[in-house]
Amino acid sequence: EKRIEKSAQRYRSLFNSIRDAILVADTQRNIINCNPAFTDLFGYTLDDIRGNPTHTVYNSMEEFHQMGQAIKEHTGELSDFLYTVEYRKKDGTVFSGETNVFYLHDEEGNISGFIGLIRDITDRLRIETELKESEENLRITLKSIGDAVFSTDLDGRILRMNPIAERLTGWDISSARGRAIDEVFHIVDSGSRKVSDNPVNQVLERREVIALSNHTKLISKNGEEYQIADSAAPIMNDDGSFAGVVLVFRDVSEEYARERKLRESEEKYRQLVDNAPIGIFQTNSRGQVLHANNAMAQMVGAASPEEAIHKYQDLAAQLYVDPQRRDELLETLKKHGHVENFELQARTLRNELRWFSLTARVSGDSSDGALTIDGFTLDITERKNAHEKIKSALEEKQNLVLEMNHRVKNNLSLVTSLINLKEFNLKDASDNKKIDLSDLVHQINAIRLVHERLGNSDEATVTDVRDYLNEIF
Repeated sequence: EKRIEKSAQRYRSLFNSIRDAILVADTQRNIINCNPAFTDLFGYTLDDIRGNPTHTVYNSMEEFHQMGQAIKEHTGELSDFLYTVEYRKKDGTVFSGETNVFYLHDEEGNISGFIGLIRDITDRLRIETELKESEENLRITLKSIGDAVFSTDLDGRILRMNPIAERLTGWDISSARGRAIDEVFHIVDSGSRKVSDNPVNQVLERREVIALSNHTKLISKNGEEYQIADSAAPIMNDDGSFAGVVLVFRDVSEEYARERKLRESEEKYRQLVDNAPIGIFQTNSRGQVLHANNAMAQMVGAASPEEAIHKYQDLAAQLYVDPQRRDELLETLKKHGHVENFELQARTLRNELRWFSLTARVSGDSSDGALTIDGFTLDITERKNAHEKIKSALEEKQNLVLEMNHRVKNNLSLVTSLINLKEFNLKDASDNKKIDLSDLVHQINAIRLVHERLGNSDEATVTDVRDYLNEIF
């Protein structure tokens, strides 16, 4: 009896100390006992519910019958029986309870009832629901992202990947989950074809954001290749602890191809401009040189385009012999947007005077209002000098013709005077007999008048016959 009493005390002590609610029922499912934890959870004391059917604490009779049917259909011991139902507390509050059911045996080992351990899993279900919703939101978000996304654990093993990542790598999530990132995300250098350092491994080592190289190529499971870009970053928990890595990348194959073609085109253009036989330049309206090709640098006496760009910071003062011509150029550009065959005399860095002819246009403007001017230049110094020589020769010839006309006119005037004198002397010698030489005088005067007109005009070889005839008559 003492042993039985001592055992009973241990049983009661254990029964009362268990924090899960315990409800004991007979084979008819009528309540015969409960522990303090049950009272704390449901609000019923043993006196309140002893003898009542267990459906007293169920929220619905349907679930009460479902529980009974599940127990009947269960084979063997109930040690692994676990069932979740909606319970109702004494105050009417409903909660989800997870229930373990065990057989109650009498001294002969016969089943005499049931023992139920009930846990309030409302918070757990709420957390599970929130987690499920969070997972669903994450799944929807990952699916909606236009970039490919991986997430890994602390060992660099894949946890998640979105459909874009599946398409680009050729792996589906069911096959990739749990694999090392290097096995699924295979990247090489575009040029050397050497295997590139996986950014996920770098993040795991350095715990910081790692950007992919601009020349990274992804080789998919089926051998397709994609030029990719973007980065990997650490995943941090709310408490600041390191939880894994997220890798985000995108297919930039088309962009990469366009950029390559653009670079090739720019290189061809640059070589064309730099090696062009005419001077090509870009300046701004403040007088600064922004670009110059080799020919332009040679024209202004610079050893290289870089020297020309560095030294010319005020074109009006440094290059133009007549700074006013720079003002005229800018006014024309502001008014019309372009100028053609604009001539100017320039002073080079070697202090040589040269003549340039330039064609330019306004190609843009900056936020401060300065115009960007593009154009090309021809050195017309030799042509200008040849023109000056021709002009000088023509002026010299003109002067010679004028001098000749002047002399002929004077000589003809002298001849006219000699004829008049001869006519007078002949009259005296012939006893006042009339001798008329006026026709000869008029003819000579007509010739003299031509040379007089030519000598007094700007054109020494041409005169207007109508004006000439008016003067004669």
